[in-house]
Amino acid sequence: MRIKPFYHAVTQRVDKMKRLYFLISDERKFSQTFDMPLSQRLQLYTYGFMSRAAALYDTTRPNAYLSDFARYIYTPEINGDWSVFLNNKLAFHYLLSGHEKYRADVYAVLQNGRAHPLPASHKGAGENTTGKNAGNWVRNCLDREGKIVIKPITGGGGKNVCLCQDLGDRYLVNGTAYSLSEFDQLVNDLDEYLVSEFIEQATYATEIYPSAPNTIRVLTMIDPVTDEPFIAMAVHRIGSDASGCLDNVEQGGFATEVDRETGRLSAAAQWQEGSLEWYTAHPDTDTRIADTQVPGWESIRTRLLSIADELSYIPYIGWDIIVTGPGEFRIVEGNDHSDVEFLQVHWPLLTDERVRRFYEAHGVIK
Repeated sequence: MRIKPFYHAVTQRVDKMKRLYFLISDERKFSQTFDMPLSQRLQLYTYGFMSRAAALYDTTRPNAYLSDFARYIYTPEINGDWSVFLNNKLAFHYLLSGHEKYRADVYAVLQNGRAHPLPASHKGAGENTTGKNAGNWVRNCLDREGKIVIKPITGGGGKNVCLCQDLGDRYLVNGTAYSLSEFDQLVNDLDEYLVSEFIEQATYATEIYPSAPNTIRVLTMIDPVTDEPFIAMAVHRIGSDASGCLDNVEQGGFATEVDRETGRLSAAAQWQEGSLEWYTAHPDTDTRIADTQVPGWESIRTRLLSIADELSYIPYIGWDIIVTGPGEFRIVEGNDHSDVEFLQVHWPLLTDERVRRFYEAHGVIK
């Protein structure tokens, strides 16, 4: 009977060591970008921050920010065993089975060159029989849908996501044209991927930047005192010519705060070669970002909090949503231990007493 708790404790310790390794690896990768005195770097390490924090935060107030160490090492433990439903996109899709209106359809699983179709809740995306040739099955799906998204079942950060479009005589994948045979080869080489619905975004988002799905990351928490869900922070990510057809901030996209009460956007931050640049208008489209209103934000906030409340046994979720119209949205995926860097560039999370109380209750900070 004592073996199970011992095994669990050892597993937790091993997982912490793995996360520490990844934190150190990231620091090694990026530290050379930042020229700073050793004393400053050591001071950042003392407070649990990587070198990049000097360019992102007001480091004269280190205790106001959730540190890199706390985020990497401790936030992955908040949701416990329920983390699997956020780390696996197919499991998260089924977790939202009571909210078909708000989740993206998943058409198939790609595995070892085969397509395994799934029931589609909104549209009939294709045959219900397994496709021996994944490329052929996906092309048939594209013929019907026009656009689809192919993404890994696990992993985050927009890595290895393929936005696919049928152009008639060829196929476009993340802006690159593929012939039929090239597309088949690309798809047949994918293993443990999902074929999902492409969600059309609302007009305001298209006007800001039309070439990428511009998602909102909404970080929700369950207050340990009131047991009610609240939004800790919401950030609208916006694509750019640098990030291509994705809105990845690490690759040149923008992060603008969504006011939690009004839904109004702030100026947008862009990460450029080791520093932050701020824009009130999108430099590639000249469309204003600052003061733009997310249409129907109050309804979106209310509905998302209602879903978070239903899933209150998972107290910490980073929702990625696409606004599709006034008060309407679709959930793209959920994140178990959300990145907070490009949330906290707008204001330090720990200045909100509810947020501080949440992290304290879950042993993330003291």
